[in-house]
Amino acid sequence: MAAEPIVTPLPKLQIKKVLTLPEAGVTTPNTTFTFTATPHSFNNDTGQTGKLPQLAAASVSYTNGDVQDNDGGTAGKQIIKASDDLLNGVPFTEAGQYTYLIKEVAPSQPAEGGQFRSSLAEYKVSLFVSKQLDESFKVTSIMIAQTKMDDGNSVGTEQKTAYSPSAGATGTDNNFKFENSYDKEVGNAPPTGTTATADDKKGFVVTNTVKGNNTSTTQDFTFKMTITKPVGSKSTDQQYTMNIVDANGQVIETKKVIQNYEEAVTFTLKAGERLVVSDVLLGSKAIVEETKRTQLAILRL
Repeated sequence: MAAEPIVTPLPKLQIKKVLTLPEAGVTTPNTTFTFTATPHSFNNDTGQTGKLPQLAAASVSYTNGDVQDNDGGTAGKQIIKASDDLLNGVPFTEAGQYTYLIKEVAPSQPAEGGQFRSSLAEYKVSLFVSKQLDESFKVTSIMIAQTKMDDGNSVGTEQKTAYSPSAGATGTDNNFKFENSYDKEVGNAPPTGTTATADDKKGFVVTNTVKGNNTSTTQDFTFKMTITKPVGSKSTDQQYTMNIVDANGQVIETKKVIQNYEEAVTFTLKAGERLVVSDVLLGSKAIVEETKRTQLAILRL
């Protein structure tokens, strides 16, 4: 009996997408990331791009229901997915090296607000096609070289590596990846009214209510506050806005402050006044202390 031929599985080409969110407070947006594959060369000849067939469409979609952190060793929440196979159904008509430049299309900003940090990474992907026993032409190996990093800077000297992720398309050894981040700012600007509103509370509110006999409406109560950025946030924003609203519901313009994250700030409130923080990253943590009475509150936005 003749021995069964050994069949080597043909490689797939799948993009790994990593979306980073703050550790808590931010819902994954409904969005789809798409990618383009531009012909570069055939057998290193850039004048022969007409021989390169179009690769299959590549996209990765996220929904509000994607909540699982797939990388517990990295700050924040990493939601990792993979595209379908870019080689699925692609016809090749001769043996050779087919090279493409692959990059991400800048994503649309989500309907629910917030801001993406786009991936500007680029990869040079070489597909090595061989003639099969059945006279067809198939991709038998893949080499990848990253040319730009996620921030758009050049990687310098290109390093070609074999593409053969053993742990699957979303595994740690799939380095054909694009990394994006998503952050969201919240808060009511400008705040109005004599009581804290739902819009005020989308950011952060400190109210000063004084009860008892012989209470003063003119005495200043002193507070100290520090707001730290969300764990895992990739936002480059370094400041938020503080507004003091008086007992009549009017913003006190002379007390409006643009404040740095991670720095303590002191402010005063009279009876009936409130502090409203806006333009603040969702998931930030605020520590507030009334300095004279040494009451401490730790809150997460």
